[in-house]
Amino acid sequence: MRIPMYIDITGYKVLVLGGGYEATKKVRRFIRYRPIITVYSLEFSDELVRMSNEENVSLVKGDVRDIDKLERLITENDIVIYTVPGLEEVEKKVREICVKHRKLHILSTNAQLTQVAMPVEIEIHGLKFTAYSAGRSTLVALLALDEIEKCLKPKRYLSILLEAMSYLKTYMKKRGIPYKTRMRMYRELINDERLWKLATEEKLDEAISYVKKKVDTLVD
Repeated sequence: MRIPMYIDITGYKVLVLGGGYEATKKVRRFIRYRPIITVYSLEFSDELVRMSNEENVSLVKGDVRDIDKLERLITENDIVIYTVPGLEEVEKKVREICVKHRKLHILSTNAQLTQVAMPVEIEIHGLKFTAYSAGRSTLVALLALDEIEKCLKPKRYLSILLEAMSYLKTYMKKRGIPYKTRMRMYRELINDERLWKLATEEKLDEAISYVKKKVDTLVD
């Protein structure tokens, strides 16, 4: 059973097995999060070659059917991404080695057996949304995200509320407000009519000043 979670992979070592379209797509998506990426394959796409010259990507030429070499590479990395189609025995062996060495692994060729899944993602007003189909249809997941975006994009007040509540959280901690009091304040302000009015009018500075005064009144 998989649990949705976000993890910081800055500095993680990521091994991508395969050098074709799927490998390129995965590297393209991972690269913005600044991991250390190694791509292991007999051949590499032109885009991977370009990325190896410009980004933190190393290309290592070799055959994924060389199991001894494969295991050495897997043990040296934190996350393993397998993208080579048509080699079921190799896919099985990669999974076994990853389980043995407790490595996070993504099997792009097997949605049922993959340990980690990478759902499609969008960001709206500072909030991230993902849609996960468990391998049934990424296209349908993308359609769902399109519907979410159409619904939420006009609601610009969400970004004001997010910034104001984020400021509230930081400011209350700075002022040493006890945990239970902070929780009560979050619930009160997220339903506060004045804050909502400022948010719908897109008055960010006034919204932040308002929540600050609320906290100052509580403390002083």
